[in-house]
Amino acid sequence: MDNRILVVLVIGLIALSMTIRMQPLEYGWELDGMDSFYNYRVLNYLEENGLQSYLEWQDDKVWYPEGRNISATSQVAFHVLSAFIYQPFGDAPSASKNLLDFTTYEFAIIFPVVMGGATTAVMYGIGSKLRDWRAGLFCAFFFAVSVPILVRGMAGWFRSEPFGLFLGLLALFLFISAVRNNNDGLIETWRNKSWLKLLAGGVVMAFAVSAWGGALFFIIPILIFMLSEGIRRKKHTIIYAYFTVIAVAVSSLFERSTLQWEDFGGLGLLFGTAVSCMFVRVSRKVSIVFIVVIVALIAILFILFYGTEFGTEHGLNTRYVNAVLPSFDRNPIVASISEHTHNNLMNVFSHTIFLLPLAVIGAIYAIKKRDSMAGLALAFGVVGVFVGLNYVRLEMFLSIGVILLGSIAFVEIINSKKVKPVIFIILLVVITLPAALNWSEMVVNPPSIMNGGAPTVSPGNDDWVKAMKWVELNTPEDAVIAAWWDYGYWITGLSERTTLQDGAANRPDRMKDVAEAYTSEKSVGIEKLRELGANYLIVNTVAMKDSDGYWQVIGGDIMKRQWHYEYQGLEEPVDYGYSLIDQLTPFEYSDEKWTLKSKGSLILDHGAVYISPSFDAYEDTKIVAVVIYDIRGA
Repeated sequence: MDNRILVVLVIGLIALSMTIRMQPLEYGWELDGMDSFYNYRVLNYLEENGLQSYLEWQDDKVWYPEGRNISATSQVAFHVLSAFIYQPFGDAPSASKNLLDFTTYEFAIIFPVVMGGATTAVMYGIGSKLRDWRAGLFCAFFFAVSVPILVRGMAGWFRSEPFGLFLGLLALFLFISAVRNNNDGLIETWRNKSWLKLLAGGVVMAFAVSAWGGALFFIIPILIFMLSEGIRRKKHTIIYAYFTVIAVAVSSLFERSTLQWEDFGGLGLLFGTAVSCMFVRVSRKVSIVFIVVIVALIAILFILFYGTEFGTEHGLNTRYVNAVLPSFDRNPIVASISEHTHNNLMNVFSHTIFLLPLAVIGAIYAIKKRDSMAGLALAFGVVGVFVGLNYVRLEMFLSIGVILLGSIAFVEIINSKKVKPVIFIILLVVITLPAALNWSEMVVNPPSIMNGGAPTVSPGNDDWVKAMKWVELNTPEDAVIAAWWDYGYWITGLSERTTLQDGAANRPDRMKDVAEAYTSEKSVGIEKLRELGANYLIVNTVAMKDSDGYWQVIGGDIMKRQWHYEYQGLEEPVDYGYSLIDQLTPFEYSDEKWTLKSKGSLILDHGAVYISPSFDAYEDTKIVAVVIYDIRGA
């Protein structure tokens, strides 16, 4: 194909990717999710105080009174690089060129859109290296419309996934560019400059893992590829050391990274690369049985490492353990996070309804032909399906694996003259998919702060934004706010008030203490919160009317009762009305029905000082009720 036409097509796919990701802006320019507000606050801090202050920042606005060491507990590469990228486009004093005069808030909202477009281009590059330009266009298109990737990369999603995914795939592209069709040793690799791509890939991978912990899962298929090439092709796999050594070395520069040499990811990458090199040395003299035994020992060590305290202390994030070991006993804090739940086949099928058959064809081709690049795609497919089924948050890896395998099948189908009519039928199905399966419609929802964290509430409202403005204007600057940990980032990000806990979830003892207060009798619970240092308590409730006109509470604190008790190792009681959170929720449950409490009772009986506007909109079918209680004199 003419290169000029190809450039136009790729630009068109980038535009498609960014257009889809911008659709939530129809609800307004707001950040989405909880963590986005934390990252936005850190971006502001970097702009105002600089890198050195960030690296020394002990944030006393969170986890009162201990605070939080930000650089030791955050995605440093994401924070620092996003602040660097902001420089030419922002209106902050430290932004030097001011090309577009974005505020930090506007930049944070649009950043994942730009990353989605950039990653679409990278996916084209990966597909073209795996096969050719046709595979590249296939990969770029389906990345642009993949639901699991879109839901973690829409406008406002200023979290680590879009940037970490971009860096991880860029590292993969550099790795593939260097090793495809490579039979050279160290000397030839030096002469043909492949080592530069491997070094660059290692550097980018180190930044990817620092920017997003989930990027560590890029390492597993790369290791499988290294081992398979050493066993099957007897290539000079020692060249992979370029990639491995630089990735581990650069990771050591970050205060927090699971790819450092003493941590799990770094140890695994170093050990796997060494074993892949060893296979080349022994494969001519030692039987395949020896190789199988070595691989089995590696697998056993891997599993034992996961199950020990040593693993937890050396780079093992328990949030991701369950993605590899589904039977791992997760603690209730991890289990209570919705995006950490197990996936289900119906979800996967609905998200990949067209790609799955092609992926199966691509996997069969990879197994039969034993092609190196197809083998790498197969490794990504297997790993992606495994972790994506076990962990909702990592379903994007399943999508990537399926897309890579599908691209190989797509090219093979095109090359086969006998099945070209199938291509037309498949494309026709894609174009005429019913609205219920339309990718863009499935991912366009109001930002979570506009629906109180309950995505079924649409079009949402600004009750939470107004409530945070009230907190900013009507509470002392040194006020300490108690709330369930979900809302901590919203509170500090929008009102600059101190909180007891937030989404960092790095103090299980504090989270248990707050849960204990919530489940205690009202006066006892308030006293417990006051002992923790809280002056105010925020209770969130989301409710909708059903077809019969009865209220149904669908979100908020009262719907987290299960976890309030499980954090303490207790069983949730059947009856409502006893606990602090039962009393302060603006709905009462009796006779299997929810009824709205009067505004007067919340104020007079419980000390409410603010009740969000939608509480008064009785004609509406939904309520996002944010109620703020002054507990200083309760």
